[in-house]
Amino acid sequence: MHGLNGNPQETWTYETKDGSGFFWPRQLLLDIPGCRVLTFGYNALFERALIDNTTNINAIAETLVTQLITNRKGAEYLNRPLILVAHSLGGLVIKRVRDSGISSAKVAGSLSTQLK
Repeated sequence: MHGLNGNPQETWTYETKDGSGFFWPRQLLLDIPGCRVLTFGYNALFERALIDNTTNINAIAETLVTQLITNRKGAEYLNRPLILVAHSLGGLVIKRVRDSGISSAKVAGSLSTQLK
């Protein structure tokens, strides 16, 4: 999960000398057989959020949990660990999900037990 003024693609892309860019989460697909990589984006434009007062960590956390539930349906996900990688504000959002009980309230604890 990206941080302030970031986005789900550019935050995790290393600009190579030839300008092609290296999106390292894609490399995880090769390095960890059977893994599934998801990115999550939200409005992280700090200056705009100050003007519009639109960025709310609780709302972003709720949306993240909803998206995780949507993308992790089925018995095959019940025992599959969930590893979240974050930077800056994204880390605060993940902390809110973990600490606030949003995940346990939404999915009766199954998502919260998968968080690593």
